[in-house]
Amino acid sequence: MSDYHFATAAGIQVRFGQTQPLLQGARLAWVASGTATLEAALADHRAEVRTRARMKLHGGATHRLMCTQVSKLRTVLGTVPDAFVCPITQEIMKEPTMAADGFSYERVYIAQWLSTANTSPKTGAVLPHVLLTPNLNLKTQIGDWLDEKKALKIAVEEE
Repeated sequence: MSDYHFATAAGIQVRFGQTQPLLQGARLAWVASGTATLEAALADHRAEVRTRARMKLHGGATHRLMCTQVSKLRTVLGTVPDAFVCPITQEIMKEPTMAADGFSYERVYIAQWLSTANTSPKTGAVLPHVLLTPNLNLKTQIGDWLDEKKALKIAVEEE
């Protein structure tokens, strides 16, 4: 084994295991700043090598982009808009129905609620009437969202 462990950029050799620097003063500061610059450059180079290795292993930048998109799709698939969830059951509504309080509920469950109470399940306020109106606009939005979710899920599973 050699007596020298490594050589600095200035060509100054440091003995293996030596704890004291061989230089003093301004030259030592110059070497220290050069060492910091070299260490930063080395860190950047190592990061680039790791990135290239990953790209080579996984088929390049396109694969990395696709993985990012798939990750985003999985996040999207897990979120449900609050307006699509029945306040009574906390499930996505199949037949959204609007009550006198202006909120939409699953038809079966709001009908059950109103058979025993004349108050809003959401606010607790007394309702002026117990007539229920199908919320066709919300039903269409939920159907479109579910169709989009199914398509995204199929796309994610194919990846």
